[in-house]
Amino acid sequence: MGLWRRTFRTRSTDISAQYFPETENTPFPLAFGEVSDPQIFKVSVKTDVRTLEKEVRIVQNGTTRIWFVFLNSSDGTVFQVDGLSQSGESLVSKEFSL
Repeated sequence: MGLWRRTFRTRSTDISAQYFPETENTPFPLAFGEVSDPQIFKVSVKTDVRTLEKEVRIVQNGTTRIWFVFLNSSDGTVFQVDGLSQSGESLVSKEFSL
């Protein structure tokens, strides 16, 4: 598998996503991206195979916010990324495949 990048746009640039594939002796695969919409408080990643919501962390350095989640190679090849408001409303949603 190769490295991919997708940028989702619904209003302006709300959220981006990138993927690092499984590599021997690393913690990968990993999906991550930047959250640029200040209304997005949480990011949700769901897999197609297990229909599980993966635990996503958001870290901030100054005004830059990055989300990331470690995946399993058995999670499948299709993922849904949602940017959620503080109340849990989906502000942006995008499905992507590897």
